[in-house]
Amino acid sequence: MAWGESAGAHLASLLALSRPVRGCVSWYGPTDLTTLPGQSRPGTYDAADPTTREALLLGAAISEAPALARAASPVAHVSAGAPPFLVLHGTDDSLIPLAQGAQFAAALREAGAGSTSGPCRAPTTGGPACRRMPSSGASPTRSSSPARARRAPSGR
Repeated sequence: MAWGESAGAHLASLLALSRPVRGCVSWYGPTDLTTLPGQSRPGTYDAADPTTREALLLGAAISEAPALARAASPVAHVSAGAPPFLVLHGTDDSLIPLAQGAQFAAALREAGAGSTSGPCRAPTTGGPACRRMPSSGASPTRSSSPARARRAPSGR
């Protein structure tokens, strides 16, 4: 089992998509470095900035190294053989947009990999523990894949 939050979720997801593990829990991790700048709140992310965390990982700004950004993105490695994933993301995360988790979970479902995903009530990356959203249409969804992913216990 691989588990991580934020940058750790990025690494856990890459591990789970490249090595045999029984499952992966990804909490608010960056999953597609190529779409991260466009999904971020206006004025908060500059894809040409060589000092962002993602640029430091790549050795170049995302705008200067799109092929490296794609290769370093878990979403680029999704396949039907992926293990079950639990993808959770804070609704008000100021560092990694909620769209990153939604995009990753959708890619897993489209590939036929098992996944459970959804938004959590949490302000930011590194903030208080995720609390499940009420079941008003915002609850996590489960893929119809035969691979089984477990839901997080309610109330967490």
